Amino acid sequence: VTFTPVVSQVSVAASPASVPANGTAASGITATVTDAAGAPLAGVTVDFTTTLGTLSATSATTDAEGQAQVSLTSTAAGTATVTATAQGVSGTAQVTFTSAVQIAPNVKYQVLRRSENWAGLVVDHPGDTGVSAQWKIPAAPATLGSYVAQAVGIGGFQTSDLLAVGTQEQAVQGQASYVAFWETAPGNEVAIGSVPVHPGDRVAASLHEVSPGQWQITLRDLTSGQTFTQVVSYDSSRSSAEILLADPSQGGSILPLGDFGRLVFSHGQVTRNGSTLPILLAGALPVEMVNPASKTLEVRIVPLIDRGVGAFEAVYLAPGTPAAAQR
Repeated sequence: VTFTPVVSQVSVAASPASVPANGTAASGITATVTDAAGAPLAGVTVDFTTTLGTLSATSATTDAEGQAQVSLTSTAAGTATVTATAQGVSGTAQVTFTSAVQIAPNVKYQVLRRSENWAGLVVDHPGDTGVSAQWKIPAAPATLGSYVAQAVGIGGFQTSDLLAVGTQEQAVQGQASYVAFWETAPGNEVAIGSVPVHPGDRVAASLHEVSPGQWQITLRDLTSGQTFTQVVSYDSSRSSAEILLADPSQGGSILPLGDFGRLVFSHGQVTRNGSTLPILLAGALPVEMVNPASKTLEVRIVPLIDRGVGAFEAVYLAPGTPAAAQR
């Protein structure tokens, strides 16, 4: 005679309970199934549903501890209610997906070549139709709630439009997150889920106007060999081209910048009149980042002529470095 265990309770937990809505950061969902005596039940099928986002699986079988596990991601902000059901008995848990971030156009200080959210090399030359660069993805910041992004962009230095593609690292709710993305301001970042990125990966990013108003976005993970490419329609001002390290924004507010140490950008190029130029020969100027609250220097830019006319280094500075500090 085979006895089927009778489910008395299904409890559901989500960890972390709050994650970024970037399509890659995940919350782990654990359903624990027990009988009337509170003993865990193994081998029970648990069905999962959610009101928001995407589950890694819609069903799972409990292990020896009575637990069945799936994960949940989302590209939309909001609160998801996850329901786990076994033998008609259900439990729920909630996951909050926070608003996706964006690289905002440069904030202030164009003339002084300082910015509150950008650092890098900017070619302030209208009409350039392409930009590209390479970099190695740094480890996510150690400080919780901090962010850092790397990108190539067209527009945005002295205008409100910005087309960009790059990578972002963040530490939120105790979880390190790495994502490749593209964006067309004023929209938020769009996660590139087809190219997972990891710390230490070398990536190559490029933007190229293939026909008027049609832009080819490309991101290659040179370490894994995976590539994303897509053509989008965007009415760009073509006012500038940049290779930048950025402090992302959320809801119009600049987020805390994470300590990335030192980061080298290489193979920097712009496209002008159909020809490709190394960025330092195209009239690029360094833009350094100033902390928006303290007005102290936060990121310094150092051209690396010895590594070629397309290379530079971004250096994170200790809090409190005077903005007037000279090299």
